[in-house]
This record gives sequence, structure tokens and C-alpha cells, in this order.
Amino acid sequence: MAHYIGDVSQYGHAYPDEQHHSNYEGWVRNRTESFNDGVFESYIKLDSLVRSRPYTAVKRISKVTSGGNDDILTAEIMDGLYQGNPKPQNFIDSIGESLNYGVNELADVLHTFYLNVVEEDEE
Repeated sequence: MAHYIGDVSQYGHAYPDEQHHSNYEGWVRNRTESFNDGVFESYIKLDSLVRSRPYTAVKRISKVTSGGNDDILTAEIMDGLYQGNPKPQNFIDSIGESLNYGVNELADVLHTFYLNVVEEDEE
């Protein structure tokens, strides 16, 4: 489940005409190998914990990753921006915001699991 939510939070899984899927994943992976000295840590911020099912989380993050939202660029734009070096700031910001969105969606799903399964078992 965590892997699937992570996958749909990156544009290559939301854009059928993408050309840089594997290259993009490798590029981001090389910049997120350590939580202490990576590029994207500053983007990760807890928004709130709400009840969410995995299906709902995947649907929401897929829609945003594909169509864009605020600082998250559309999948088509992201694929086009991948080609340039150095990468533009809006490209970096979009990755960070997508990662943040995915992390928060996963946190909501895990929180819901805890409330529904673990807390109920303790009562």
C-alpha cells in the first residue's frame, strides 16, 4: 500500500505519454537517499490526520499528480521539464510538494488503520 501511494505521487505513473519515467525515479532517488542531507526534506510537513481509505488516498493523489494543483505541476509539464539541466525551481518545488502530498495521504491511511484496527483491539 505504501509503495502504491508513493508510486502515484510521482508523475510518471499518471501520464501515459511520459518519456522519462525511470530516469526521473533515479534522479529523485539520488536526492532522497538520506533524510538528513537530501533535497526534499524541507517540503515534508504534517498537514493533519484525517480518516482516509487507501482507495480514496490513491484517487486523490493520482488526480493531483496528473492534473496539477497549486505548486504541483501537471504530469505533462513535469515530463517536459525533466529534460533541462539544471532543473528549474518550479520542477523541484513540484517534486517536493508531490512527495509531501503522498506522505500525508499515507499518514492518513495508516492513522485510519490504527484507529480502526489497533485501538478497537485494545478496547
